[in-house]
Amino acid sequence: MAENRSKQNSVDDLILQHKAIKTPVSVIYHSVGQVNYKLKEGRYFFSDIKKEGILLYDSGQMKLERIRKPSPAKRKQIAEEDFKMWFSSAKVFYKQYENALKMREYKNAAFQLHQAVERFYSTVLLVFTGYKGKRHNIEKFGRQVSGYDTAFLKVFPRATKEQDEDIEIGYVFISDMSFGVGIFDPVAACVGAEEDDHV
Repeated sequence: MAENRSKQNSVDDLILQHKAIKTPVSVIYHSVGQVNYKLKEGRYFFSDIKKEGILLYDSGQMKLERIRKPSPAKRKQIAEEDFKMWFSSAKVFYKQYENALKMREYKNAAFQLHQAVERFYSTVLLVFTGYKGKRHNIEKFGRQVSGYDTAFLKVFPRATKEQDEDIEIGYVFISDMSFGVGIFDPVAACVGAEEDDHV
């Protein structure tokens, strides 16, 4: 374990020292055994790595498992684990949004609210599909989750022109954080109400 940590630190140090690397890089370390176990379970993150990753070096000594579809029992277990992790995380971000708002830290509040909405939507996608993708546009995210249950259309109601305008302004605000307090109240009210329904 200590030897692996030392190798990881060496790789991290080399990346930091390399002059050609301008964008910050975060390396995620997993053994081949860990990756293969997750592929056997059908975990989306590891399936994505196998499908979309770029092989930089192959010693020929290791082989990745094929991507497997989990059994219904395993799929249920994964969905329950994902729900617990992502919904809990969303609630924490929502509480942080409320705290930042009380402190009049509006940009921070907007960031926390955006993260909460993303995580609530990610929870839905992971539970229904086992996959959440890389989407950050919460309006598109909302349309995607409403495909699994039309009740999600009520989260951000757009039945009237006023509701539609409020939500549009709220989306813009929590995306670019350029407006003042109160502008994201419609989005926050919808998110808070939805959270209360599921606690």
